[in-house]
Amino acid sequence: MGYSVWDVSRMTAQITAHASSPHTYRWKGKILVSTYGGSDRGDAFWNQLKVSCANAGVQIAFAPAFNDYRNPDGASGLVSKFSSIDGFFNWWSWPEDNGQLLTTASDLAFKSAIKQSRSGPYIMSVSPWQFKEMGGTQNWVQLSDTLWDYRWKQVINDVKPDIVEIVTWNDYAESHYIGDINPNVYLDSNVSHYVNGFVHAPWRIVADYYIKWYKNGSAPVVGKDQIVFWYRSHPKGVSCSQGDRPRNSQYPADAVFALALLTRPATVTLDIGSKHFQWDAPAGNSMGSVPFPPEDVQIPYIQIIRNGAKVKDGYGSTYVTNSCPIYNFNPFVGVIG
Repeated sequence: MGYSVWDVSRMTAQITAHASSPHTYRWKGKILVSTYGGSDRGDAFWNQLKVSCANAGVQIAFAPAFNDYRNPDGASGLVSKFSSIDGFFNWWSWPEDNGQLLTTASDLAFKSAIKQSRSGPYIMSVSPWQFKEMGGTQNWVQLSDTLWDYRWKQVINDVKPDIVEIVTWNDYAESHYIGDINPNVYLDSNVSHYVNGFVHAPWRIVADYYIKWYKNGSAPVVGKDQIVFWYRSHPKGVSCSQGDRPRNSQYPADAVFALALLTRPATVTLDIGSKHFQWDAPAGNSMGSVPFPPEDVQIPYIQIIRNGAKVKDGYGSTYVTNSCPIYNFNPFVGVIG
């Protein structure tokens, strides 16, 4: 008998097996169940799942990520078509094939539609990056240069969702992993070329800061001077030895991006080759960037200067070069402090 992930009996068994765990998240007393995709199953299927779980003694709150719903105009149609849903998880946390910053239009539309007629929750996704190189149509980058900063600000200042979900912990193929690179996870030859050596762990420092802000309702006091920075390993316009140039490669800026988390005001300097940028950073968080230099094989150098004295400094761990074996729009992420 063939196996299908979309099987009510299997899904019911999976949900009920973990129903009594203290680690199972509940929304208004019900087990929160979400998906990636599944709108093509139809409303009857999801109502059947809810009934099946109820018959097994488990009540669920269903908040799927139907990833074919992105346009804000589709929000009212979603709730009218799916009586089964209690909430919604908006998977889309990147710009859509354009050079514009992501807006909150979809978030606000779907949140409003849920709040008007359902019990929630509205789940908002936050992601640091999006790049994939697996050949054919699976080859793209989305403008993500400052996404990890401004998307969190959208959560806190604009949307105020019930739940935030980070996309993702370990999706290496799409370059939005914030977890450590797990050597036990198989990466095919394409993915391994642009993931291995490109750590993202320091992005968790930024996440920790904004999570505290989101949960507590005010910006946390920074207890340690740190600069989290990220950059790609080659300019977007160079021709690499193998592979195809990814879709949307014209949109990312050739630059080193730095997010400062400071205990007190200081000057932050960014240098790479002949390029220099500095800004007077306040206590708390702020961002700056410096463009890639015309010189080849250069590495960024970052300083925190306070009252004329260097407090902390450090280098990146990856050079920016004009030669590349493959097109790699996955950034290296580092931290000083």
